[in-house]
Amino acid sequence: MFRKSRLMVSVLLLLAFTASALTGFADAGGLKDAALAHYENSGEEISSFWMLGALKGAGADLSDEKWKIDEGSIFTALGKSAQPTDYAGRILAALILGRDPRTVMGRDIVKELADKQKSGGEFSTAVNQHVWAMIALDAAKQGYAGEAAISYLGGIKKADGGYNYSDTAETSDTDMTAMALIALSNHKGSAAADALIAGAVAFLKSAQLDSAGFASYGTENVNTIATVISGLVAAGENVTTGDWIKGGQTMIDALESFALPDGSFNFALDTPDLAGMATVQALIALGDVINGKSVWTGFDIPTVTVNIRIEGASKNILHKNVTVSSFEPKVLYAIEKALIDNEIPYSFPDTIYGKSLASIGGEDYGQFGGSDGWMYRINGEMPMLGVDSQTISDGDEVLIYYGDYSGTLFPEYTVTPENPKAKSDIYIKVTSTYYDWDKNKDVTVNIEDAVVKFGKKEYLTGSDGVATIDDITAKGTYKVTIFKEQTGSYPAIVRVPEFEVVVASAPSSGDRNKGGDGVITIVPVVEPTPTPTPEPAPAEARQDYADRSVISDWALEAVGKASEYGIVSGTGTHFEPHRTITRAEFVTILVRLLKLELVDTDAVYSDVGMDDWHCQYVASAKRHGLVSGFEDNTFRPDGSITREEMATIIGRAYTLDDKAVQLGDEREVSDWARVYVIRIAANGIMTGYDGRFEPKTSVTREMAAVVAVRLYETYPK
Repeated sequence: MFRKSRLMVSVLLLLAFTASALTGFADAGGLKDAALAHYENSGEEISSFWMLGALKGAGADLSDEKWKIDEGSIFTALGKSAQPTDYAGRILAALILGRDPRTVMGRDIVKELADKQKSGGEFSTAVNQHVWAMIALDAAKQGYAGEAAISYLGGIKKADGGYNYSDTAETSDTDMTAMALIALSNHKGSAAADALIAGAVAFLKSAQLDSAGFASYGTENVNTIATVISGLVAAGENVTTGDWIKGGQTMIDALESFALPDGSFNFALDTPDLAGMATVQALIALGDVINGKSVWTGFDIPTVTVNIRIEGASKNILHKNVTVSSFEPKVLYAIEKALIDNEIPYSFPDTIYGKSLASIGGEDYGQFGGSDGWMYRINGEMPMLGVDSQTISDGDEVLIYYGDYSGTLFPEYTVTPENPKAKSDIYIKVTSTYYDWDKNKDVTVNIEDAVVKFGKKEYLTGSDGVATIDDITAKGTYKVTIFKEQTGSYPAIVRVPEFEVVVASAPSSGDRNKGGDGVITIVPVVEPTPTPTPEPAPAEARQDYADRSVISDWALEAVGKASEYGIVSGTGTHFEPHRTITRAEFVTILVRLLKLELVDTDAVYSDVGMDDWHCQYVASAKRHGLVSGFEDNTFRPDGSITREEMATIIGRAYTLDDKAVQLGDEREVSDWARVYVIRIAANGIMTGYDGRFEPKTSVTREMAAVVAVRLYETYPK
């Protein structure tokens, strides 16, 4: 403790003392170490996911033989009457132990829990059941109707912003409100979730006692204090500062008042016989404070990212990158996650051969009365296994298409000349190669009457498979698609995903068909991919996205402007404001903002191939010193970009003034990013939350739109 000087010579000394006195608060690390030692000395068996979570959060190595783990009790069988919390406990226990929750019980309990979600978004009308289902599924990276689950919580919250175990109760309960915060924290960035988080935090502030602790049913106790601490930490609150200090006490001080000499905790001052669960809860809370996050969130689960493209009988249904757990990466999980995340209805019933792709987006198998239906390919090859048996690897291209096994052709195309210019003919040839069983060899055929949509015009291929684009009079970047539909039947060819062709200026003189010095750039467009170099568009061009209602208020205007300026495009009819943006997507936005010339070069990183749509953008960014990649010579293009990574890239691209700024979490910023984060924050390009920059937080699409518009308007190129 610091002693107060007898002579107050200035207000500064008084302020200095006040700040210094904060170091006298209870030591969370010391309390944690004492509780951990208590468990080590007791030799008690670990028989619940609660105990596993407490020890894991406290830094215990659970693989050490000194910890006696009773897996028989932890992973007891789940019967028909099992509740969502029963599933959640086993899923979380498996994750803590580094086990696969999809197989640890001999069945996929993750999928079983996800299937319990009802049409109203709830997993149960018992709020704790609903909340823990969300926590467990988010931890396991399992797709479910997240917005609907959040909406359900919004519908049952109390007037004071809190929650109770029963959705019919009139008053809020501190424990249940804190648990809801843990679940909602996994969805920060969603306007609906953020509003509910703010309301729950406000309720807990109003419920805090003068001791800095919390009570449930009129009794101040360790379990409630600990649960509130965990909920607030998950929501991003610093529980040892600001308004959370009461009478010079913190919540950690309140916990300490229940501590016993052996490191354990009383439930309440007059009930030492309930020390068991109280010690577990206290240890969880102490670990959360020290680690800065809830032990039930942020599991480091290996993942696999694949590209999913779904071509229906009448249109493209989906084209997105999807990330799933690599514990057991099956095609089925990736397809289902993509469909659930994008709220696309589907039916995959069980058959004697495994799961059947019976219906997607309202298009049913056999709708044309023949052997037509849903099929799939991986990297262009048709697997011999069903979707629930076929494994996937990072970077795989998964195509699900509606067609016929023998009647659907897979097109290939070429664009000539290699140096297209305006007022010169451009030729696109479409062919298909398939195995002819009668001839016992591969056969290549020309695709006649295929539609080549080049920009806003359509052209047909002839008997030679060639479409001639002979009326391009202006330079520019043209979007191209290729398809061949059949009235009353499935498409004759699988649609070619949209790509871009860059046409240079017309030659000043000479033969119209003579090539110039331009360079063709063919870039596959995988939604969501940023649009070409921004050019201001008329106000009426602003897109009214179908999911406009979920765009955060602070981002709504910027999202509209981003569409006008051509900086960040939507994904079909949606903008997907809360989906995180990838490193490749943001680099592409920035390269186009800066109007940098695309470089024609070999792949510059081991995980960026020449055929990747973002290859030239990444190469251009590297050549201009905007990105440097990782030590293993990877760029990790599909990884979500963090706020400090984005700040660093922007800081390298723009000359910004050095100004002073105070960030509450500056120490959390990586050394290599600190100077850029300070400049970006000081110049108002990226702002934080309540004085915090949150450097490790992933950037969402709406965040990226706001930043991109600020750059576009402040530093025009």
